Amino acid sequence: MGKIKISHLLSVFLLWTVFFSPSFAGNEPSVEAVNRLAFDIFSSNTGSDRNIVLSPYSIFTSMALVYEGARGKTAEEMKGALHFPQDTGELKRILSGFREKLNKKERQYDLINSSALWAGSAYKLQDGFLSCAKNDYNGDASNIDFGGDSDSARSAINGWFETATGRRAKPPASEGLFSKRTKLVLTSAACLRTDWLHKFELKKTKAEYFTLMDGKKNVVDMMHAKMNAYLDTEHWAGTKVLELPFAGNGLSMLIFLPDNGDTSALEKLFTYDNMENWYQALEQARRRPEPVEVSLPKFSIDSSRLMGGTLSQLGMPSAFTGADLTGMTDGKDPLISQAIHQSYLDVNEEGTQDADMRASVFVTLRNMSISIGKPAEFTADHPFIFIIRENATGMILFIGKVVNPGDSRT
Repeated sequence: MGKIKISHLLSVFLLWTVFFSPSFAGNEPSVEAVNRLAFDIFSSNTGSDRNIVLSPYSIFTSMALVYEGARGKTAEEMKGALHFPQDTGELKRILSGFREKLNKKERQYDLINSSALWAGSAYKLQDGFLSCAKNDYNGDASNIDFGGDSDSARSAINGWFETATGRRAKPPASEGLFSKRTKLVLTSAACLRTDWLHKFELKKTKAEYFTLMDGKKNVVDMMHAKMNAYLDTEHWAGTKVLELPFAGNGLSMLIFLPDNGDTSALEKLFTYDNMENWYQALEQARRRPEPVEVSLPKFSIDSSRLMGGTLSQLGMPSAFTGADLTGMTDGKDPLISQAIHQSYLDVNEEGTQDADMRASVFVTLRNMSISIGKPAEFTADHPFIFIIRENATGMILFIGKVVNPGDSRT
């Protein structure tokens, strides 16, 4: 994909409409389902001293493929844990609506969401399910020989991730992850490529200190820009919130920066209901964006997570212990042995020069800025939480936290 360029200067009025439309409050049930899942999976990873990035949208769509083949208790648990509708026909309509909104022609971002099911060779996937996976869920489903040649199976799945991430992220399937006991593997990856609406000038990036949770200081590359942005210092106790729009105003990043450099207190308050109440307060306040001096570290997060434990804790354990997937296979019922979710986030000034390079979350930064008056300051020189959302619906595409910009491991 080529670089996206904006040649015109957007007005303050247009920026104001971006920052206040729409909220999480009043979302249609389908968007609410994804957003609730976002906070559910994020809360299950709180307390970690590592960087985190997750795509609730990607996890939601990949698990929908499993839900199509689930029956009985397994389907009921998935419905409750993932906020799915009872009717899979309704779920297909929801996902089709998501794709239509996210892939509209006038968008100025490239969002690719990939998912695949890999069933052991002992489990024959039904023809109807294979067709449904491709046509209704935009996913892949195929058989693979985990027992006869687990190394080849691992190579095939890692190859799938390499294609989805443009060989940017590390292969997630480690040696020994699969064996003859592996029955079904679910893989998911999401890819975003876009530009910032406002520019972080390369010449202004310089080495500065970033204070870690334990008080130690690391030297990182800190980006700087002066821009009009929405900055909230009132509604989250001890936390500043900055909204940075991407090119075309279709997506934006929310950065939640605790004053004391410790995200643990904020993580306890980071819930769907609290976020909804916050957006209601913003709508009532009708505040405008203001000039802000933004300092944000360059960072990359390479995240590979086995989601089985998290999803089981959310209320769907039978999918991983004794699944009823008779709508998917003939004969024996497989269970999900592994659910692998891969995310890669790279935030920098200019972005990639390779038009073919893609990553699970690849954000390139380049564009114009507007600045009026004496700016406030937003200096992200200590740990913070972030959300990337689609502005027209309020749907959360990615959620995570940065505790050490210099550490790409998760």
